[in-house]
Amino acid sequence: MLDFYLIKRDSPNPRSPKNLEFVGGLESHTFSHLKKLQIISDNFDYYSDFRWDIGLIESMLLKTEHLNSQNTDVKQIHEILTLAQKNQCALFAFCD
Repeated sequence: MLDFYLIKRDSPNPRSPKNLEFVGGLESHTFSHLKKLQIISDNFDYYSDFRWDIGLIESMLLKTEHLNSQNTDVKQIHEILTLAQKNQCALFAFCD
């Protein structure tokens, strides 16, 4: 599972999610499907930790709004992105 956590904009990348707020996770097949839909860029690897900053989150949210809202994979990432946007935080992903 790839777990997503809120992280303040100016915070350095953490070594562990210990003190971060968990906001959701994605299975590998969901992550792959979102890449095929071009919501997630090919630059991101499911098995590597990475960070999505607020600008990228807003861009990804726009992409999810233009897709079928009945798609459960799109709904799942949309909810994670929306939580980050509401909190004005970046997202840090940890693969466990």
